[in-house]
Amino acid sequence: MNPALDRCIAALASAFVATHGAHPRMATVFATQQRWLMAHVALAQSCEALTDPAAPDLYSSRFLKAVVSASVASRNTAHAFLQEMLKYSFLQAEPDRADRRLRRLTVSETSLAGLANWILIHLTALDSLSEGDRVRRFRAVPDGVARLEPGIARRLLEARKIRDPDRTFSLFTWLNQGGLVMDLMMAGLEEAPADPDRIVTGIVSAQDLAADLNVSRTNLSRKLREAEEAGSLGWSGRRGNSALWISSAFRREYVAYQAAKLALIDAAFDEGMPAPQDGSEFRSDFGMKRRGVC
Repeated sequence: MNPALDRCIAALASAFVATHGAHPRMATVFATQQRWLMAHVALAQSCEALTDPAAPDLYSSRFLKAVVSASVASRNTAHAFLQEMLKYSFLQAEPDRADRRLRRLTVSETSLAGLANWILIHLTALDSLSEGDRVRRFRAVPDGVARLEPGIARRLLEARKIRDPDRTFSLFTWLNQGGLVMDLMMAGLEEAPADPDRIVTGIVSAQDLAADLNVSRTNLSRKLREAEEAGSLGWSGRRGNSALWISSAFRREYVAYQAAKLALIDAAFDEGMPAPQDGSEFRSDFGMKRRGVC
């Protein structure tokens, strides 16, 4: 493992946990990987219209077609998700400018602020790895979110490592708040484990974890049991009521997933952000395979 990357990923996990605590309602939009990807499709289509006058606006028909064609979800699932986004005002509907019989969808300021925070979390992590200035450059342009999100969403949909993660990680991607469960595990890992193959987390009760996240205890316990049977985690004492440990292999899965996501966000940044205005050349130093960290 690379110590710098370890610290970076731990900081990422902690930032995700803090974001959920500050904005629990918004976090429900990303409660499963499927919902997370659908949200990125909607955000990207809306952002395209903000930066390119020739790009089509976000309409339900366009969103549904993109989600189904990318095999993210069925049409019915995507439609229900869109209605939920409207219900909680993450999206807003208004008459189309050219044809008032149509309803054009726009992303709310709350959604844009949440997306900006999510992007900043990842850019901060990238800067910590390469001593770059992505955060400064992102904050320097008022339309930074709209510039980056289409490229990020496209890469998320295309990335095999994101769509088809490793075995234990994938167990939690379909669980409601499954990503947050893993974030909590990784954010609370002991720094110098006595047994490197069994790294103790800060989780001591499955029941309390389910209650804190407002998820089904039965569903959570089932996923934890499946991961336990695979040797990816276990309990230091009585099952479900003692310190939870994770295997080094499971930790590597989480790191590999986050590293892949950071790499594609870095690529989207290089594609979407304007060059530095001071005349200096900016080059991303975040090349994970070149640096030998994955």
